[in-house]
Amino acid sequence: MKLCQAHIVSYVIVALLAIAFAGTGYVWIKPLIEKRSDKIKVEALLRAFDPDNPESLPRKIEEVANTHSTTRFTFPEKGAWIVSEQNNSFSFTVPSKISNVAVGTGWVSYTPGVSCPPQTGEIGESPFAVCIRARKVGSIYELYYKVTFRELFDETSGKTYKVQLKPCERASGYGDEIVIRFLGVEKTGNHIITKVALCG
Repeated sequence: MKLCQAHIVSYVIVALLAIAFAGTGYVWIKPLIEKRSDKIKVEALLRAFDPDNPESLPRKIEEVANTHSTTRFTFPEKGAWIVSEQNNSFSFTVPSKISNVAVGTGWVSYTPGVSCPPQTGEIGESPFAVCIRARKVGSIYELYYKVTFRELFDETSGKTYKVQLKPCERASGYGDEIVIRFLGVEKTGNHIITKVALCG
């Protein structure tokens, strides 16, 4: 009888030790899993704003402006977005456990040869600037991605061209999908503005 009780006690102790080790392991491994998951998220977000990626948001906006069409764009993560007519920009913000840009450096240009904020360019250069920045709040980073469209000057014709971003019913929202819609072209003297709406 005592031998049987000793076996039961040893099984209980082994089970308790296994649970304790599993719990400790989970507490230690969980942050690593979350960081790995956030690394994948950040890489996907970079692709979503990459000026060289034909499927990125800025390139899709440019495509809609050129083809006078409508399309949908899906982000890899849900985030807060704002369309600013004043800055002619679209901003997207997400929380993350890691950052792909140094905190406190301000906006960093992701578009080669274009500064943040962008200046007037010339025909043949990028019509937009993709800018990124990060802010730390406690143990979490807030990552900001911004696409700003700028004027391009054509020296041959003396005309300037610009894609003007407009909000739809609301200028801000939260989600992972946006509709990009051509609104029309406005010509004032030598200024040609193509209006594009971003709708959440």
